[in-house]
Amino acid sequence: MQLAEWEVYNRINPIGTKRIDYLFAAMCSVITNNIKAGVAAFGGKKSKKPKMTRPEDFLPMWDAGNKEQREPKKQSVEQMKRILMGIASSQNRKKK
Repeated sequence: MQLAEWEVYNRINPIGTKRIDYLFAAMCSVITNNIKAGVAAFGGKKSKKPKMTRPEDFLPMWDAGNKEQREPKKQSVEQMKRILMGIASSQNRKKK
């Protein structure tokens, strides 16, 4: 295809924002998978079999018709506290 054809196609069916959303979702997936796998650059703790993410896990659901999909999952105060304490303890460990 030539440039003029792509310009016409983009006017009819824009691909820009969906593509950017997917690129950012892919990047988020790579980062979280590396952290879960315990990559040394992130100082992560290796786990035996971490649950890996996919780019689709990070894509926003703009057209979600289901109310359950539109609303984020709510965390309890105890869950938030446990997460923050885990972050704090990993940051406060002494480096060897």
